[in-house]
Amino acid sequence: MIEAIAIGVLVSILVAEFLDLSPSGFVVPGFLAYYLDQPIPLALLILATGLTAAGERLITRMVLLYGRRLLAIDLLLSINFVFILDYLISMVGYPLPLYSDSISYFMPALIVFSLGTGGFRHGLLSLAFTTLLVRLLLLALTLFSVSS
Repeated sequence: MIEAIAIGVLVSILVAEFLDLSPSGFVVPGFLAYYLDQPIPLALLILATGLTAAGERLITRMVLLYGRRLLAIDLLLSINFVFILDYLISMVGYPLPLYSDSISYFMPALIVFSLGTGGFRHGLLSLAFTTLLVRLLLLALTLFSVSS
């Protein structure tokens, strides 16, 4: 996973600089590229992102939030929703926790926050483009790696 995130950061920086696209935080495309072939964790990430966005929308109807405060609310919502979904999946009988690393709890918040600031359609397309680019690079590295 660390290789995917590192490549994702590099690709995100290049995409942001040369194509003027904002791919939802620099670590998100690498994280998504890593889980692209695992449907259950990916579906839970999408669900947690949707719940985080809905929670943010509900809270911002009652309280004026922007900047760091909005990011803090997104992070708290994200952590809670990922924890709850992970717990529910473990109750169903999934053998291992889906997210064994703590970075997984922050991904929905980073996606929601960046989509809110950069525009939904533009942000989603740039995230998808960057994620697929990172995935292709990971597959190319795997294909061309020399194993002993």
